[in-house]
Amino acid sequence: MPEILSFLEEARIPSAIVTSSDRTAVEGHLSATGLQDRFQTIVAYGDYGMGKPHPAPYLLAAERLNLSISECVALEDSRNGVLSASGAGAMTIMVPDLVQPAPDLLGRCACVLADLHAVRDLIAISSGHE
Repeated sequence: MPEILSFLEEARIPSAIVTSSDRTAVEGHLSATGLQDRFQTIVAYGDYGMGKPHPAPYLLAAERLNLSISECVALEDSRNGVLSASGAGAMTIMVPDLVQPAPDLLGRCACVLADLHAVRDLIAISSGHE
């Protein structure tokens, strides 16, 4: 993950974490890995009224980043995350953790990629920051 975050920072592309986890747990994990200052915002459990698969978490992240949701790319590894991000209107890329997406999810994803290195390469090509 540090590599993709460095790429986003160099390209001046803002980033956020949108999670169903508790903020304290997320901040603890980020701090333990030295990533606590690498995101412009964190949207965690308790920040929104309706959680994933509702679009509210992603809409709040876009608002906090001062972006239109249509300008956002969401990286998701779960069914509820894909439903939330795509329902909000973000371009959604699934990077499956253990479970491959069901066929009905494929239509909600711009693509499914194997890992964050492939995501970085796709964003670099798409944004002209190769």
